[in-house]
Amino acid sequence: MPAARAWDRARREYGRIVSEVQPALIQRAQCLTRDRDEASDLVQATLERGYRSFEQYQAGTNPMRWLSTIMINYFIDEFRRERPMRHAASLDRVEVPAPPPEEVPVWADLRHEEIREAAARLPDYCRCPFEMRSFERLSYREISLRLGLPMSTVGSRVFRARQHMKRLLLAKVATAPEESDALAA
Repeated sequence: MPAARAWDRARREYGRIVSEVQPALIQRAQCLTRDRDEASDLVQATLERGYRSFEQYQAGTNPMRWLSTIMINYFIDEFRRERPMRHAASLDRVEVPAPPPEEVPVWADLRHEEIREAAARLPDYCRCPFEMRSFERLSYREISLRLGLPMSTVGSRVFRARQHMKRLLLAKVATAPEESDALAA
């Protein structure tokens, strides 16, 4: 019987605490949820959790702080649980636009002879490694052994040659329409 009296006393004490702090809990819940119905549900869930764990409440502590902590933790747990679902949409309803068509590079129409002519105009120090790499398909190691250069130097020279080639060929492509227009006239 003493256990029943202690439980009854705890229940009355919890009811007193709830009647004191419930208005403040409702106000805090409305700040958190910004919705009256969700705030009411949040307060209800908080009070249920508080009731179940009332044996952990220490008399003399601030009951508003204790229940507010329960409320905030519950709110965060629910937010984390619902967040992935808020932005979920059925893939059947999502319209994905087709990607834009890929542009054909301007040098796609260049002939092999035009590329060889441009390579012949490269400075000697980078022309030879470039031709070995691009036309003979040799590896950097093979070029390095043939020319007696470090592999890093071969890589740098091939890179510089490619930059030169790009400038030369883009200039050629840019002037090509003007030449064809002049021939047509």
